[in-house]
Amino acid sequence: MEALCPKEYQKGVRLFNEGRYFECHDVLEELWTETFGEERSFYQGLIQAAVAMFHLENNNLGGAARMFEAACAKLRAYPPRYRGIDLRRFLEDLDRCRAWLREVRCERDDPPADRPGPTVKIYLHTTRGNRE
Repeated sequence: MEALCPKEYQKGVRLFNEGRYFECHDVLEELWTETFGEERSFYQGLIQAAVAMFHLENNNLGGAARMFEAACAKLRAYPPRYRGIDLRRFLEDLDRCRAWLREVRCERDDPPADRPGPTVKIYLHTTRGNRE
């Protein structure tokens, strides 16, 4: 991933995996504003995933649900491995969050303390290039 990806992208992935979603959003947004073509929507999907996790942490379940939906819609347009990410696994994790949110929102507005939300990580693969 290092040789092919901008430093901001690498930093954004690291921040996401550290649970620093707000900072991840800021870093990737800078990259997104400078990007054109098919990668622009990909970066936007990652940003929306970070915002969804930020909302989830802050108990904004409606905002989280909307951002998870938007992120998944954008990211599903890309191959299972893209820009160094195991996107298939990432989308599975996001879908797990969406299912958890649906279940919790049906029960009550606030998630119970004994049922924390699922965690999501961006898993990298070792194949060179944008696509596999």
